[in-house]
Amino acid sequence: LILAGTGLTDSDLLDSKKDIRLKQELAVLRNLKKHCPEPEMAWELGRYFNTRTHGALGSMIAAAPTVGDVISAITVFSALSHSHFRLVPETRGSRIRIYLIDDHLLEDLQPFLAERDLVAGITILETRMPGKKDDIIRSISFSHPPRTDIARYREVFIRQIDFTQPTTFFEIDRTALTLPVADGNHRAFELFRQQCQAEFSLLH
Repeated sequence: LILAGTGLTDSDLLDSKKDIRLKQELAVLRNLKKHCPEPEMAWELGRYFNTRTHGALGSMIAAAPTVGDVISAITVFSALSHSHFRLVPETRGSRIRIYLIDDHLLEDLQPFLAERDLVAGITILETRMPGKKDDIIRSISFSHPPRTDIARYREVFIRQIDFTQPTTFFEIDRTALTLPVADGNHRAFELFRQQCQAEFSLLH
């Protein structure tokens, strides 16, 4: 059901040399959304996309010594992640607002993927700094309406969350950028940053 209309088989997914085209990936997502339309499916997928699923970028995030380094890694090298959005930061007073810019998605997938990706980011943050998400992420705004009870969103995301806004973004408290991450490693972070830069250069 999930692979219907994609031209892909189970064996294709197990072949590390097999390329999956964007059109095929979006078809998989549409099939998944069709058969599992509940927002909980997007959230569950987001929890799966931990640092280990993102290669060198994930290793860079896992080694980041401060919250600011985590944010820098995911915004500068978002093209190396599984996300379909560009992450564009903007300083707004005491906060950093990070927009999720959609360059090629059709409107039907935007809510699903925006929620998936933000849950992924929160999961990474909670793994590295348990219990700190509401102190670091001060607000989330979605351009789409809520797909279930808002109380459920506040449980999964953060307390301050808005819907049907002009754009999708989240805001970080600027004072939080200097917060140290207990298991951060400056040397490993720099090595993985160089590897990400090399991969990014090849990609472009």
